[in-house]
Amino acid sequence: MLMKILLIEDDLQIGEIITDSFEARSEGNAKVHTVSNGMDGLQEALENEYDLILLDVMLPGLDGFSIMRSLRKQKDVPVIF
Repeated sequence: MLMKILLIEDDLQIGEIITDSFEARSEGNAKVHTVSNGMDGLQEALENEYDLILLDVMLPGLDGFSIMRSLRKQKDVPVIF
């Protein structure tokens, strides 16, 4: 089963490291979708289904805590800060 992961991270190098790590260690069973700002991240999280969200705290547009508050009103997906 393919695990869908949303990564909300504004640092491109960190995002690449996390994506490469998850996809390599899952042996092809995880797909990471990356968004680089808070507003787009919240929209993506609300409009699509993910098995896990990896969330940065300090983001342009909306910070991670604001995203989490908005997300919890509508979804119960696991989130790691």
